[in-house]
Amino acid sequence: MKQRHLSDATALDVALGEAHGSDVDAHVAQCAECGARVAAVRDGQRLAAEATVREPGDVFWSALRARVAQRVEAEAASGRARQVRLRVVWSMAAAAAVVVLVAAWGVSHTQAPPVAAVQAAWVPLDSSEDDAGLALVSEVMPAVEEDGQSWTECSGCLEGLTDAERRVVIETLRQEIGRKS
Repeated sequence: MKQRHLSDATALDVALGEAHGSDVDAHVAQCAECGARVAAVRDGQRLAAEATVREPGDVFWSALRARVAQRVEAEAASGRARQVRLRVVWSMAAAAAVVVLVAAWGVSHTQAPPVAAVQAAWVPLDSSEDDAGLALVSEVMPAVEEDGQSWTECSGCLEGLTDAERRVVIETLRQEIGRKS
């Protein structure tokens, strides 16, 4: 089985002398391309070791210190601006919360005049406006009041009726109204 070429990381490791096993060493010895890459890395390493680099001068260090100080000041100013914005946002949120609490307190402590309890009339009919039974009740109600009885007295006796009994009462009332007309 033929081995593929070495990766850059493996070629660097071989050039630096880190062991990868006999199969990697054998590949470098047999493959001209990988051998050339490892040799180039070794040459570059040797040239870097032989190179002399002067120490930067005072001008470089002064400029570096000035730039670092500027950067630190800029980041500190940015942090202060961020803190100011955060304080403004929190202050506005607190003010809004106070307004809401005061409004809620004011609403809860103002008393509306008591509303008279409204009782719905009990009608054994559908509440639909198209129901003919509503017309019947509106006709029966004045007749009951003329006899000296109040409608509320009649409604009390109708409350305990079943649906079937209610239908019988309605039909009886319709017949009675038909006779009086």
